[in-house]
Amino acid sequence: MNTWFRFYAEALNHAKVQRLSPDLFKAWVNILCMACNGDGNVTGNISDVAFALRVTEETAGQYVDDLVHAGLIDDLDDYIKPHNWDERQFKSDSSKERVAAFRARKSLEKTQKQENSEALNRGIKLNGDGIKPCNVTGNGSVTPQDSDSDSDTDTDTERNKKEPRASGAGFSRSPEFHEFWARYPNKVGKPVAERAFVKALKVAEWHEIRLGLALYVNKTDDRPWCNPATWLNQQRWNDLPADTPKARPRHGGNTVEEIANRMLAEIEGEENEQISSSQSNIYSLARLSDNR
Repeated sequence: MNTWFRFYAEALNHAKVQRLSPDLFKAWVNILCMACNGDGNVTGNISDVAFALRVTEETAGQYVDDLVHAGLIDDLDDYIKPHNWDERQFKSDSSKERVAAFRARKSLEKTQKQENSEALNRGIKLNGDGIKPCNVTGNGSVTPQDSDSDSDTDTDTERNKKEPRASGAGFSRSPEFHEFWARYPNKVGKPVAERAFVKALKVAEWHEIRLGLALYVNKTDDRPWCNPATWLNQQRWNDLPADTPKARPRHGGNTVEEIANRMLAEIEGEENEQISSSQSNIYSLARLSDNR
């Protein structure tokens, strides 16, 4: 476990950092400390993050979402990691090790030069794979034979060009997520929300999330909207917002119970419509078969 990490002075004029609120800046620095203790990785468990930051889980989730949206933290599914941590927090900072490595490299280069010089005098060339014969011309110049390593390298290069890197994108092809995004009132952090949506479908059915979303959209309290990723990660579709008679209803005075009943009726209506359509198609196919 490391006890210190590098904090760069460029943060003073870094636009993304300086736009953070005081509380969010403090949370970012604390997450850097957590990454230092975890060799660059921070647990993706929001409860552990909340305990380390000494805030509620909802606040911790909001902090993480905001920092991911700002590009200061990378969301790697099972854990989070400060952006460019490995490049900026390299392992060794010992001058002794660097000097020893430099001297060893110079010594190896010197030895290789001597061996190559002796090999040229004998009409052969020495490379990393061993000694290979060369063609010696009349003027003393040496022409090395072709090496298979060159063609292998070229082949690898061509293969890399033909095989593009796999991308994490593609979640937005889901019609369910399209519907979720269209209905959600606070549209921020769409890429993070897509990943959270895929995770949510592993623990709940779409109709459960859909019903919970309808209740949330029609809530009557005046609390601010959650970020969509936070709402999904915390399984907020299971919440049951309480009616507040003193608050002004947002949608024609409907209560939570009325909204839930209406949504259930809509879902059942869609399922019945699909069943009726399937039965009609089967009947049409049967009549066509009889006519033939």
